[in-house]
Amino acid sequence: MTPAQAVFATSPYPLGGISTALCLGTAIDRFGPERALSCHYVIGTGFIALIAFASMPYVLLLAVIFLAGLTIIGSQNGAVGTCGKLYPARMRTSGTKLLPGRPVLWAQNQLGLDLGQCC
Repeated sequence: MTPAQAVFATSPYPLGGISTALCLGTAIDRFGPERALSCHYVIGTGFIALIAFASMPYVLLLAVIFLAGLTIIGSQNGAVGTCGKLYPARMRTSGTKLLPGRPVLWAQNQLGLDLGQCC
């Protein structure tokens, strides 16, 4: 892959996040935020693993990067959007601010990672 192709390959990731708004919103309304968001994150983890470990043609790689953005960025947007239902109005700003870091902190806690030691 040339450097120009590598730079272009970063484009589908945020584009996927933008395009998931309607389908994820419908899934959150139908199945609830816990099911819809956890399903999206799990599927997104599979796409991230494909990007990291599988060798694939360039066009397929672009499609997988788009699907990773669709699930990962879309889930983060859906989680922030769900704050309006979960937090009362007086706490909504704090809840929205704390929400995006929660999955990372949870994963570090579950895996016993201390990222301060490796940096």
